[in-house]
Amino acid sequence: KKEEKKINKKEEINNKTFTGAVKDFVFAKWVYDLLSDGDNLEQAKKYLDKYEATSETKEFYKTLNKVYSLNAKLATGNMAPEFSFPDLNGKMVSLKDFRGKIVYLDIWASWCGPCRREIPDAKILEEEMKGKEVAFLCVSVDPEEEPWKKIIKEKEMPGIHLLSKGNFESEICKLYNVRGIPRYVIIDKEGKIVKSDANRPSTNVKADL
Repeated sequence: KKEEKKINKKEEINNKTFTGAVKDFVFAKWVYDLLSDGDNLEQAKKYLDKYEATSETKEFYKTLNKVYSLNAKLATGNMAPEFSFPDLNGKMVSLKDFRGKIVYLDIWASWCGPCRREIPDAKILEEEMKGKEVAFLCVSVDPEEEPWKKIIKEKEMPGIHLLSKGNFESEICKLYNVRGIPRYVIIDKEGKIVKSDANRPSTNVKADL
């Protein structure tokens, strides 16, 4: 309710201040921000429909609708998108291999500073969760194998490591609509999404798991 009032106020100001393409852009940006928050999909859809109905240009509708469709697939309770990538030894490992366990999916890269900063806490978290039915599945989007393998060895990183080459054009990023890393996803024992944008190891994710 509070967020809705806030957006309605912004919309009122936008309508009074801007016209044409600028007005269209500002409204579209608000819709995009809502769509980017997976917990606000219902509200975002409401404003997406309103944008389609009231926009003078509808210039951004296709893009916004695509983002909505991707995020809707990642809503809590939906089956997590399946994937299969090579591990450190070149063996193909699939998400479905972990049925019966909770999966803490970490999408990261060796070149990502915030990702590297999570490594010490990730090691502590995995140690604390030993004996629990939790799989720590790390999928790197590094474009090459060498830096990926190097940092895993140097930092003695725990977990199961897979590689989906291509940075933000990689398959894992497309499947999970990843626009920034690190990105964490919690998947339940049946392969369903619990949270598509989960807390980091440095926060209170242990309670969530």
